[in-house]
Formats: sequence, structure tokens, C-alpha cells
Amino acid sequence: MLTKEEIEKIQTKFKIPCSSDPKKYYILCLDLNSTLPTDQELAILSSYCEFVVRKHYRYPEEILSKTLPIISGHNTAIFIKGKEWPANRDHGWAYRRISWNQGPTFSPCLGVTSPTPPPWTLIQLLDQIENLIPENWELWKKEHPAIFNV
Repeated sequence: MLTKEEIEKIQTKFKIPCSSDPKKYYILCLDLNSTLPTDQELAILSSYCEFVVRKHYRYPEEILSKTLPIISGHNTAIFIKGKEWPANRDHGWAYRRISWNQGPTFSPCLGVTSPTPPPWTLIQLLDQIENLIPENWELWKKEHPAIFNV
């Protein structure tokens, strides 16, 4: 579970909200039960937030200029790292959407084998989330090599 100090750092330095049950429409957030991500992983999440905003919204600068990126009606993606989710073991990643209220609470769940069995790295997870039009996501990663080590 994240400490108060860790949450403050994550929200201040990376503009990523931390909540297990967000009441607001954040673009994404980190579950409070998550293991503390590395700064590199937090930079990836922050970049992914920007990618989502620029991909889906008409006025991205307005959304991204907020202390914590938020827009009414957005289906928040909640990310978790570590053993709180069984498929993650110690260091894997999973996510859920705020709208999910049936079935597995996080994905990937146990039994998933594609693209590989869990635990998944954050990049593997994001690649699966963006699998409908992967070209946009692949281009984003190539345009940000310092973050994605491409």
C-alpha cells in the first residue's frame, strides 16, 4: 500500500492521482494498494496519460494543464503493480476501468496466456490496452525514446 509521502510524490512530480475508488473522472490513476512503481514506470504512466488525452480530446492542453488530468465522463483506467492482484506476483502490472462492475476486477487475470502469461510489465500491459490501433501507440513510444527506451 502506498504511503502518504509516496502519494504526494506521485501526484506532485508525475501528476498521477492515487485512489482505489476514484469519484472523479481522472484520465488514469494508481490504485492505493499498488506497490510503489519506479520513477521510470511513473514516467511511462504519465506519458500514457498524455497520449490518451491527445488521442481522444479536442483541447488536450486544457486537460493536461490541470494539477491532475481530469475530464467529466472519462472512463478512468486504474493501474496496480504487485502482489495485491494475484496474476501480478511481485512486480507485474494490471488495470481496470472505473466502469467495470462484473467479471474480473483487474486485467490480466489468472489464466491469460496472450501475449504471454502474467506477470506483465507496464509496457506489455499498455500495448494490450492499445491493441485496436497499435500504430498510434507505437509511434508515440518511438517519439518518446527517453521514456520508453525504444
